[in-house]
Amino acid sequence: VEKSNVEFQRYLSKQLSYYSSFVNEGIQGTVTLRVKINENGFETVEVVSGLNEHIDNEIVELIKRTPSKIVSTMYNDKNKIVIIPVTLVIKEN
Repeated sequence: VEKSNVEFQRYLSKQLSYYSSFVNEGIQGTVTLRVKINENGFETVEVVSGLNEHIDNEIVELIKRTPSKIVSTMYNDKNKIVIIPVTLVIKEN
């Protein structure tokens, strides 16, 4: 895994608040996003397939707030569309 991807994964893990109600209901899986990149970071974020409206919206907002520094280290080409899967897993304690 490239350092830039590890940085992105670390950012997502720190920022994403997985609601306790979703954990209690056992909701987990992958939200797949279509994202357009520009010189400032992620320009548009669209859910291709999701889990539920609340989780999907939280992940979209989180992706939109990704620091441009992280985006630019992951993607050199600007004005590009990429697919980003975000997988949520409930870890056993």
